[in-house]
Amino acid sequence: MKVFVKAYGGLNQYMPDQLEEMDVVVEEGTTANALMERLGIPRMEIWMISVNKELVKGDALLKEGDQVLVFAPVAGG
Repeated sequence: MKVFVKAYGGLNQYMPDQLEEMDVVVEEGTTANALMERLGIPRMEIWMISVNKELVKGDALLKEGDQVLVFAPVAGG
C-alpha cells in the first residue's frame, strides 16, 4: 500500500535523497514508528506525527492513502 510522507523542521535530512515529501510503499500492518524507522528518521528527532491531520502515537496503524506528516521539535528564543 502507498502512503504520503512529508517531513518538517529539517527532518528531510534523514529521508531518502533528502526529499521533503514522497510517496512510500509499505506493507499492511505498518505503524507510524515503523515507517519513521524505515525512512531513517531517529525517534529522538521527532516531536509529533500526524496522520490525515490528526495527531497519533507511534503505534498507529497506517492505511492505504494516508497522509503522514512528521515534525521536528520547535525551538525559539
